[in-house]
Amino acid sequence: MPNESVAMERVFPKCVICQTTPPKGIVGGVLVARRFFCDDCLGDMMLISPRNESYDLVLRCLDGFGSAVLRQVYRDCY
Repeated sequence: MPNESVAMERVFPKCVICQTTPPKGIVGGVLVARRFFCDDCLGDMMLISPRNESYDLVLRCLDGFGSAVLRQVYRDCY
């Protein structure tokens, strides 16, 4: 029988930004284009500004699914 923590890593989603699994599992976030974002990071993304040191990390995490469009829209909002 595999280690329980290894099994949980394979089953429960990890947020692409903070790399953690929310306590509620998949209910604690949203799956977009096969990428999982936890509720905490989604809330932070709505408030982050380009002057924040986490801004570039968020943009890197958005790479891969229409990243050019999403980054431009995200930048235009702030």
